[in-house]
Amino acid sequence: MATKNVLAFDLGASSGRGMLARFDGKKITLEEIHRFPHNFSVMNGHVYWNILLLADEIKHGMSLCREELSGVGFDTWGVDCGRLDREGNLLSLPGSYRDAALDDANMEEVLEKIGGEQYAFEQTGIASLAYNTLYKLYYMQKNMPSLLGCADKMLLMPNLLEYLFSGVVHTEYSIASTTQLYDMHKKAWVKSFIDKLGLKESLFTEVDLCRQGYGCASP
Repeated sequence: MATKNVLAFDLGASSGRGMLARFDGKKITLEEIHRFPHNFSVMNGHVYWNILLLADEIKHGMSLCREELSGVGFDTWGVDCGRLDREGNLLSLPGSYRDAALDDANMEEVLEKIGGEQYAFEQTGIASLAYNTLYKLYYMQKNMPSLLGCADKMLLMPNLLEYLFSGVVHTEYSIASTTQLYDMHKKAWVKSFIDKLGLKESLFTEVDLCRQGYGCASP
């Protein structure tokens, strides 16, 4: 068989790397193609990720590959997200989980509204941590209503990068689980949480269950 070449970008909270995997039908070999630093920036007292720098570094990593690629993938940390308007434009830099505004007081306010910490865990299987997407979106709803009000879709970091390179709008199953907004029993967003916090349902895109054996999402 012809060798398949897949470029995977492994993005951490302070650095990233592009790894080229070659599969010749018998074995997989790995080669580091590109490694780069990145970090958050502080603006108006809040912490943001420089998504444009990440996208440029990924482009550079792709340009270093001489082989024809069969696919490109992105792996990032969880919980953080960006927002798109109705025309598909990125509204702002994605906020970082390192933002000090995402404190325990904000989390407790959310838990009181949605039925308590135990109930939240029973629905999502995720521990209550002040930087989870659930609490981030509530903070924005309360303190940045204009910005969140303009948003039509929310994309978590790996799917946001995927969107910037492909135009595909969806949420991958495993990254959805980091939000504390995804019902692990029903395999759906927790509508009661969304309603109680006054969030728009349209923010939450279809979750792709294809690779987990639950049936493929619609194209």
